[in-house]
Amino acid sequence: MSIIESIGAPLLTVAATLGGSRLVATRVTDRWDQVKKQHERGLSAALDFQRLYGEFVAI
Repeated sequence: MSIIESIGAPLLTVAATLGGSRLVATRVTDRWDQVKKQHERGLSAALDFQRLYGEFVAI
């Protein structure tokens, strides 16, 4: 068995694992950013509503 054959399979396994974990991590991060943006928009809308309702009640 040559050195390339003995190192090739473990090296390929490591490379595939690292590549796959990077793809998964990227997808999770992107999804989390979307959730945060939705939350921020909802919070902003609630604050605007509260401000406008306060003005309405004051009038």
